[in-house]
Amino acid sequence: MKCARLNVTAFAMLLAAGVATAADIQVMLGPQHQTVKLGARPQFVITVSPIATAQRILKFAERSDLRHNYAEVIVTASRKRVEVPRFISDPGPTSEGDYVQLNPGQRLEFKHDGMPYALTELPPGNYSAVVRLRADWRLEAVTSNTVSFAVER
Repeated sequence: MKCARLNVTAFAMLLAAGVATAADIQVMLGPQHQTVKLGARPQFVITVSPIATAQRILKFAERSDLRHNYAEVIVTASRKRVEVPRFISDPGPTSEGDYVQLNPGQRLEFKHDGMPYALTELPPGNYSAVVRLRADWRLEAVTSNTVSFAVER
């Protein structure tokens, strides 16, 4: 039986790169419930907090292209994803200035209106939403809590 040799340098690089998981970052979506008029866009507040170790987080409040692509608001009705038109919003390049380092106990909070999805097109009804957030575009997404909202005439 052969034993695999551990490449210490490669292992250290993987650790340094980090992989954000639900155990590393908490993502909270609010408000818990809201009501919007037909044709209006729901407004969400997203709070990102590292749990046990410092985390590098994209500055979502400063760049809408990052919000649109790496903090995706997913809307469902009756447990099925709602299909609405989607605008094109390609992310631009990022640099070190597009990140903030957060330590446990700190948080990053930003507003989100569901773009690039045209949530103004939702018909009257009751909906649920979560956000799938990638703190760094190279990392896996973390899913938030679920909130609800209603669209009324």
